Amino acid sequence: MKKYRLFFAFIGFVLIASIIGGTVYYFKFLNISNQSEQEIQCQVIIEYGTLNNNTIEEYNITIKDGSTAFDAFSEVASLDVVQYPFGVYIRAVNGFEEQPPNYWAFYYFDSENLAWIYSEVGVSNYYLSDGDKVKLSYTG
Repeated sequence: MKKYRLFFAFIGFVLIASIIGGTVYYFKFLNISNQSEQEIQCQVIIEYGTLNNNTIEEYNITIKDGSTAFDAFSEVASLDVVQYPFGVYIRAVNGFEEQPPNYWAFYYFDSENLAWIYSEVGVSNYYLSDGDKVKLSYTG
């Protein structure tokens, strides 16, 4: 009987230690509690090109830290997208659909070289930092 008590006490100790350890890891290393409260500023630009008389829309937005360019564009525009395993593909912005071979291209602003750079990653894989500038530009 004494062996069973010792065994169950040990199991209880291991369970409590695991719960405490997991909770500490979750809040300290994943930083979930602080990340959702932090916000960043960014500029979002949409260039319609030939789809809408070369109209350009610019927005200065505040968004949660850890957001992607897709999140930012979704804040300011209605997007028609296709979800692929590698990320999101944007087919239309505010009802203006691509007309192949033209498409909606994603760019970010390189503040060191003062130039717009065609992104090598898609909008859903580009994580924003405070002060970033991103744009969707219709290629036609």
